[in-house]
Amino acid sequence: MAESEGALRPPYPEGAVRPKLIDAKPPKLNAEQRAVRGIAPMIVKCTITTAGTVVDCCILQGINGYNATVLEALAHWRYEPATLQGKPVSVRYVIQMRLDLTR
Repeated sequence: MAESEGALRPPYPEGAVRPKLIDAKPPKLNAEQRAVRGIAPMIVKCTITTAGTVVDCCILQGINGYNATVLEALAHWRYEPATLQGKPVSVRYVIQMRLDLTR
């Protein structure tokens, strides 16, 4: 299972409302990935578009063998987009994840 928390990084327009996560399915791990136990922290920087889609992701802190799986999952996440003066805006967003591999 993945948990996420977004953190906006400057420059971020003053008065903007940050994106709100509305749909996030956890990464689909294969048998080999599920066999590993522990908590796996990951940090990924993405663009949240005005449509709420997640694009242009890059791994800032990853885990060998899990990066591609996490990027695939993020491509399907949906956000309520950030807004500025009531209008949707695209923003670069840092997503911090913890893959809980203890189950």
